[in-house]
Amino acid sequence: MLDIGWYPSFSEEGQFVVRVVATSDWDTPLYLHSTSDAKELTDCLPRAVAAAVAS
Repeated sequence: MLDIGWYPSFSEEGQFVVRVVATSDWDTPLYLHSTSDAKELTDCLPRAVAAAVAS
């Protein structure tokens, strides 16, 4: 599962968090990246998708 969110929600000081998890194991993501920069977010998405496909 690929999950993308803004944490903490509704906070101007938050950041995007991208996680790939298998079998609902949120404590041990296969891929994890956080950033407040939209360009960096789009740059990390191919790596996140590759991790999701490989799992």
